Amino acid sequence: MFMFQTLKYLPAHILWMEGEAVGIVVFMLAGLLLLIIPFLDRRSARGEPSRLFTWIGIVVIVYIIILTYLGYTANPAA
Repeated sequence: MFMFQTLKYLPAHILWMEGEAVGIVVFMLAGLLLLIIPFLDRRSARGEPSRLFTWIGIVVIVYIIILTYLGYTANPAA
């Protein structure tokens, strides 16, 4: 639901591209980032927590929760 709500908030055109296409590309890049985090995070190989990736994960989870809530409580007529 958060993806659809994000696409609703994007403008129709961003620079020279359609807004929805930009949103889909951003979601694709975010998914790719999630797949390569184990290769980027060298601290986890040593058993140490990485503050940067921890905070990125917290921000992503909060974003998903908030936009999912907004998606379910949005007025469909608007």
